[in-house]
Amino acid sequence: MQPNSNLKILPNQLNLLEVFKEPFDIRQILTKSWAIANVNKPSEVVENWISNGILVPAKAEDALSKLFQVTQLKEFLRERNLPLNGNKPDLIKRLLGYDELGMIKILADYKFFQHSSEALKMIDECRQQIRSAFEFAKQKCFELLKEGKIKDACKVFVAYQRYFNAPEYVIYPDTVHEIQCTLSATPHILSAFSPETARNLLVMTGMKKLWGEHTSILSDWLPEKLGSVVLTDEMQIAMNHIRVSASVKKEIDELKQFAKQVKISFHPGDIESCDLCLALNGRIFNVNEVPALPLEGCKSRLGCQCNINVFYEGIDDTEDDDIEEDFDDDVNEGGDKEESDVAKEDPLNTLRILKQLLDENLITADEYNQKKAEILSRL
Repeated sequence: MQPNSNLKILPNQLNLLEVFKEPFDIRQILTKSWAIANVNKPSEVVENWISNGILVPAKAEDALSKLFQVTQLKEFLRERNLPLNGNKPDLIKRLLGYDELGMIKILADYKFFQHSSEALKMIDECRQQIRSAFEFAKQKCFELLKEGKIKDACKVFVAYQRYFNAPEYVIYPDTVHEIQCTLSATPHILSAFSPETARNLLVMTGMKKLWGEHTSILSDWLPEKLGSVVLTDEMQIAMNHIRVSASVKKEIDELKQFAKQVKISFHPGDIESCDLCLALNGRIFNVNEVPALPLEGCKSRLGCQCNINVFYEGIDDTEDDDIEEDFDDDVNEGGDKEESDVAKEDPLNTLRILKQLLDENLITADEYNQKKAEILSRL
């Protein structure tokens, strides 16, 4: 069959087509979640490739090589009183030379296919399309972040992910908020750079949060035009401080809704924080008067990473209460909590749980506002 040269593959079909660079049993591959992930109606896609000559039946020797180990091939030879010497291709050639019909009959129980030469062209074209879109999306995101258009940048990122990776991809509001805090962060360390470099460092940190939070490879999260940028040790440290500063800012933004005071604390086993910032451990501040963290002169390469906790005078905030279980009982049973439970409740955690339930449409906005008002009235 002459392959259909006008047929194109979608980016989310690329991994599935690439599987067939070597012979594969179609029925087997359609059961593999890693191969068909994000492919809509994979069995129909594969049948379409076959009918259009993109996938072709594998040669008998290739299918036998894929299907059987050397020990199995030797067993076939032994059954036919044939020599057992030679490598795997030799064994297969001997079997086909002596009993081609018998071996083909064995293969009839399988559907081994592999892609045609035309498929190779389609794969190359699709890869180029993905690379071009990847670079365009990163460049567009960088420009939008530099202009302060954070939501627009996130929309570009989501559109790319949905078309090229996962159709159901979503970005959470927390991520958008964190990027907003990143671009407005003002860690003291930025004063060591020119205004333009400082601004670029903020945007680059936002880009890493959006595109490459789990990779250190620059090309994974920076546009190609900035790919030649060499991140100096000082720049990397500055980005770490920006990330910490943004995290603290985001935390305080959330606490301001219902807290008047906060306590700064460091983990007892923290060995990465500097003495300057560690001196804040246990200090209590009005929520609007928390010093800019990391502190000016912070020597930590990672940026001293403290915890910001709500402080309620007269309440022991070290108690480890199961707030989620208490709140779940309150919502599901509709009963009032005992006075002792109210005294132990951590409003911050409870409000966060409430907000999560609201975001997931598990409670209504009216229920959320009513519960929130009840919690705030007890402060």
